[in-house]
Amino acid sequence: MIINNEIQIPTERGLASICLKNIIQIEAISNYSKLYMSSTISYKNGVVLKSNILVVAKVLKWFDKKLTPNGFIRIHRNRLVNINFVTNKTANQVQLLNTDWFNISRRKRNCFN
Repeated sequence: MIINNEIQIPTERGLASICLKNIIQIEAISNYSKLYMSSTISYKNGVVLKSNILVVAKVLKWFDKKLTPNGFIRIHRNRLVNINFVTNKTANQVQLLNTDWFNISRRKRNCFN
């Protein structure tokens, strides 16, 4: 659920409340998703993690449905990126703020035009 530009994600430590503008990208890992963020993670119970990576038991499709209307683009079957962190683009790749380059699938290349 998205409330006030924050997504509520159930995790093993409780319900995490993550600001959408802090999510750089989400990577699919089988039935899990790995979120890469620009800041720390806070939980509803007051716990704050210093890590910028969070692995959750949600498939990428779940995030795709919720985040695509909020400035995220699925560039490949295993990656969803926040367009605010895209710093460079070629015909078949995008570069994110953290200097990583990722391939754009042929079917998704028209999303950036």
